[in-house]
Order: sequence, then C-alpha cells, then structure tokens
Amino acid sequence: MKPALVLVILLAVLAAGCARVSKPTGWSTPEVDAGTLYVSVDRGKLSALDPTTYASQWQFPAGDQFACGSEKSQKHQIEGIYETPSFDDTTVYFGGYDGWVYAVDRATGGCKWRFETGDPIVGGTVLGDAGLYVPSEDGFLYLLNPADGSVKQKFASGDVWTTPLLTEDALYVDTMDGKLYKLNPETLAPLWDKPFSVSAALLVPPTLLGDDVVLVGGIGKKLYAVSTADGSQKWAVSGENWYWGRPATDGTTVYATNLGGEVQAIDGTNGGVIWKYDTLKSVRAGVVVTDGFIVAADNSGNVYRLSKDNGDLQGQPNELNETVYATPLLLTATAAASASPTPVASATASPTPAASGSPAPAPSGESGPTVLISTQSGHLWTLDVTLGRTTEVLS
Repeated sequence: MKPALVLVILLAVLAAGCARVSKPTGWSTPEVDAGTLYVSVDRGKLSALDPTTYASQWQFPAGDQFACGSEKSQKHQIEGIYETPSFDDTTVYFGGYDGWVYAVDRATGGCKWRFETGDPIVGGTVLGDAGLYVPSEDGFLYLLNPADGSVKQKFASGDVWTTPLLTEDALYVDTMDGKLYKLNPETLAPLWDKPFSVSAALLVPPTLLGDDVVLVGGIGKKLYAVSTADGSQKWAVSGENWYWGRPATDGTTVYATNLGGEVQAIDGTNGGVIWKYDTLKSVRAGVVVTDGFIVAADNSGNVYRLSKDNGDLQGQPNELNETVYATPLLLTATAAASASPTPVASATASPTPAASGSPAPAPSGESGPTVLISTQSGHLWTLDVTLGRTTEVLS
C-alpha cells in the first residue's frame, strides 16, 4: 500500500481525536444501476447483489487467481476499492488500489480487460461519450477506450484522490496539490487560463451547484465554491476539520460534513452557515438528503436523522457499532418499496441524545424512504428514514 494514503488516514484519525488507527481497506459508496446493487463488501472485491434480497449474483475477483481478456490466469490482489464504479449496458468499470482499472462483464462478473496506471487509484472512474476517465495517484488523468482499455488521451494533473465531475461541456478534476482543473472532455486540454488553486490538498470530489458553481474542499478545513466560468472563488466556508465526503445539494443549499464532527447546511449563494449539527464522532462520509431529512453517519457508525429545515436531531442516533466511511445510498423508490429482507439484526438506539439538536420520538406509521449504509466490516444496513429504524441486511 502506498504510504501517502496511510499517512493521510493516520493524520485524519489523529486530527479527529481518535486513538484507534486501522489499515485502510476501501470505502466505496454502494451504487444501484439497472436493477443491480454494486458494492465492495469484501476488501478488494466488487460484489453484484440483488437490491431487494441482497443475494449475491457474482463477485469479482472470485478468487486470488483470475484472467482478464486474453491474459493467462495469474495471482493478483486488488487491495481496496475506494469509489463507486461506472457503467454501460454490458460492462462495469472501476479502479483498484493496486493501480489497475478493470472492465467486468455485468452478466457474468468475468474480466474483459484491465489497464495499469503507475500508482494506486483512489478516485472513481467516469464514463462519458469520449471514453472512460480514470484518475490515478501516478500524477495523470487518463481517458481510455472503454472497448479495450487503450489510452486515448492523458493529462498531467498531479495526484488525484477524487472522482472527476463530467458535465455536458467540461470535465472537472481536483488534486492533492490543491488545484482544480476544468478540461475539455475529448482532448483533456485546460479550459481555464489557470486552475483554481489553494495551498492544501483537495479531497472533496468536485460537485456541481446549479450551473455556475463547482464545490471542492479538503485538508485546509475549507469548502470552496468556484465559478465554472473562469475558476475564480465565489465563497469559502470553514469547518472544524478536513472536508472529505461529497457534499449534497438541493439546488440552493449545500449539506457538507467534515472530520471535526460537523454536519453543515450552507447557503449556496454566499457560503453562510444556515445551521450546524455536531455529531458524536468525526464524519468522513457525505450525507443523504430526502423528504425533509438529512441522514448522516459518523465514523463510529452513529446514524443521525436531522431536520432539513433547522438541523434538529429527530429521535435518537442509531448505533451500528461499526466503522462507517462510505457515503450512504438513497435507494430508489422502486427498490425500497419492494425490499423486504429478513432482518439479520437491529441496531440499538443511543440512550442519550447527540451533542446538539432537539431529540424527538420517531414517528409511527408507514415506512418511508430507505437509505443503505455500508460498513468497513463488510456489513450492509438499511435505515427507514421515516420510522428511524435500522436493520442489518447483509452480515
């Protein structure tokens, strides 16, 4: 494992006031596409699951030895998967901490091809009309042909740990040396006269707010709003510690987390903090916004339902007693409505409220939206957002 990520994780844990340090194993956010749930529940492996029963369809790699395309079968370890894959109708594409990009058959889980970058891949792949975009810690952003993994273009970006943002006319990528680039999606040529630049590493995946603002942030304990037109800064907001999780927006308000244990609602027009909620532990993951609620999970597996309007805590935090680094996934209405898994176990609610907010009893009645939470131990939990009930669905 490359020392850089281990060092950053160590610093993050120490900065968050935690005594326990564990070896990073990946924290990819679950993703549902075309009726299949893709998630890394075993270190260095991608699983395709039924999103209603959580039954396994396939896992890649199925063993320590595998072949890609015309290669001979050989022993290989992917080590960890840190971001969500990308998809087309027949193939799922993802990068591994081993530095390879994999193209896997969606029907069988067999490997079609793989491409080696020079260093670990921490950010996610993005598929567009021009090809497959792959960030790497080797200092390059690659544009690959999704048919065979051959290189079409590459851009000397510097080390990238985030998933690029692809829009209709641009590709945004931020880097560990504090730069945000706006690139031509076909040629990877820069579209700004100079990149947006700060003095600290950027860990937050570029996130669009409206049409004219892209959000980034990181080790400098700030979240920035950057003009998509020219790369100038529109506003910045400070947090208690590093910003790392992907922000969520509803078009006007930004909901962000940081390792200082804060969930913030931020005015998207000027960067003013509308409300702030202090969690029990630091938060690496981003939040989910749904039906008047903000759902957040801190690093120790405390799950919070907050009022979208004022940040007040709704009910008690649910204690999963497991480490959570991956951003939760809001399941689609169809998947959530049809899901009726047999509970494996239920989380126990905290006997005391979190540090701020106004506790209120969980409402009774019909169940509502469902959020899926993936833990570092490879377990999956669902949260009924309306009822405040958590259920372990994959142990």
